[in-house]
Parts: sequence; structure tokens; C-alpha cells
Amino acid sequence: MKTPKRIEPLIEDGLVDEVLRPLMSGKEAAVYVVRCGNELRCAKVYKEANKRSFRQAAEYQEGRKVRNSRQARAMAKGSKFGRKETEDAWQNAEVAALFRLFEAPHYFRRAGKGRFKKAPADIIAQAGLAVWSIAGAQLEALVVPIKALPGVHSVSAFGNTLHVAGLDPVLLHASLAPYRARADLQLTPAQPDLEDVFISLMEQALRQNEVLAVFPEGTTGDGTHVLPFHANLLQAAIAVNAPIQPVALQFADAQGQQSFAPCYIGDDTLLGSLWRTLCSDGIQAVVTFGAPQTAEGRDRRTWSAAVREDIIALRQR
Repeated sequence: MKTPKRIEPLIEDGLVDEVLRPLMSGKEAAVYVVRCGNELRCAKVYKEANKRSFRQAAEYQEGRKVRNSRQARAMAKGSKFGRKETEDAWQNAEVAALFRLFEAPHYFRRAGKGRFKKAPADIIAQAGLAVWSIAGAQLEALVVPIKALPGVHSVSAFGNTLHVAGLDPVLLHASLAPYRARADLQLTPAQPDLEDVFISLMEQALRQNEVLAVFPEGTTGDGTHVLPFHANLLQAAIAVNAPIQPVALQFADAQGQQSFAPCYIGDDTLLGSLWRTLCSDGIQAVVTFGAPQTAEGRDRRTWSAAVREDIIALRQR
């Protein structure tokens, strides 16, 4: 294939022997597969400034600064000299980030959507749970006695029913026999879902005095406000009467203002978020801890709402 103009100096200097094929092209650059001796490598060719199409260009430049006051003024004004300095600073930060990623103990690659996520059916099957659903009146009074039954691994509220899970289907079936005989209750075998599995695994870990970190929002935001919480993530703590400790996490730039560089929302990719974070100077993770607390008789929805208010208060300290 025809050698891209910006790779020609690398060939002339003997760093690249041959350009084999284009690999991918994005908003900021194009990547080519090249041969260097007996090795295959990637060459990233940055697009010219007037040909890039960043939707949120300001976020890619957040935290960038230069010590030379003349350069800083020119960059702020957007003069011809300033644009050149901005371009140089951006490319230098990009290359520095590449070196930092190369030296990191982990690597990231894209192998197709869904390649790194197991199918839910596989996860559920591996858990080996047997689940019974109980419907009826005054179910709250059943939680404690049913938990004490042989073979019962977890008891969780699911809407107007209880889900009773265990790892031994025969033992669980036998233990629930007295409740199946009651006219005021309806017990039916249920297909376990991911929520059953997660709650069961979390309960098991908490019983072993392990420390779990939970992100109750269940998704990412821009950090300007706290999203609604998924109350079911507190069910395991209620089941084993384990304390939780609210923690507020925020990101700030070198001036102490909120930083949007680590954002991972909308069209953002994980690698793009990591890239902006690595290319921004002075980002700080601000972590504020609240006091440990227990459910104290609250159901998971009430407790979840209270914990969310506690975290909102922690962010304002």
C-alpha cells in the first residue's frame, strides 16, 4: 500500500521497514500495521488539527498547561503560533500517555463486542443455585425463621415475594416442606436470575468477613450529581446484618475544580476515558468516608435512599 506521508520519515530513519495495512481510524488519528524487522507493530499517525473531529475537544485538553508564559498566552488567544504550540503540547501528552500505558502492569485491547462478558446463563449455571419463590401475607415475619433452615443460603425480598436460595436442591426442598403445607402461602420453584446469584455471592462473602466495594448507581455519570441507587445491592448486608460505610468519590483538577477528564458516559469509550485521564496533569481522586451504619430494621429501599442522601452530604464537605 502507499506509505502515508507522516510515516515516510520513520522509513527513511530505518525505524519502519514497510507499511502493511490500515488497522483503524478515529477522530484523532489513523493506526497502521507496520513491519519493523521481523516484528509487526502499530504506527499511530495523528491527523492534522483541521481534520480532527473531537465532539468534546475541551475535555481532551483539560489539565494541559505550559510553564512558558508567552506560550500560554498564545495558546489561550488561539493565534497561529499558539495553535502550533497547542498541537505540540497535545501530541507530546499523547506520546507520554502511550509510554505510561506500555509500562502499566495491565493492557487493554478490543476483541469485539461481548468477547469479555460471559452470557448470563453461563454465570447463573455456574452458581448452582436452587430457588423457591414464596408469595403471601406478612412475608417479613418469615425471613428470620427461613434463614435458619438447613440448606437455605439466602432469603431476599423480590417485590411482593421472597426468593429462598440454596445450593442443595433436595435439602432445600425438604426444609421448605412445612411452608408448602400452609394454606396462606404459595411456594413455587423459580428460575434463578443474576440478582439471585449476586445477592447469594455477596452474602457468602460478608459471612466470611470479607470487605466488598459496591457502586450502587450501577452506571456512570458525569459526576455533577448522584444518580439513583439500586437498592438490591444492599440486600446482602441486610440479610447478614453487616455494616456498610458510605464513601463519596469525586475527581478534581490541579485548581481544585471538578474534572471531567475521567468521564465515561455516552459515546465515551473506556480507553478514551483512560487516555484523557492519563493526559491530564494534576487530577486528584477525592475520597470522603462517612460513618459505618447498619440497616436498623429498614428495608433495602428505605436504607438505600438514606445512604444516597448521606453520600450527597459527603460530597458537599
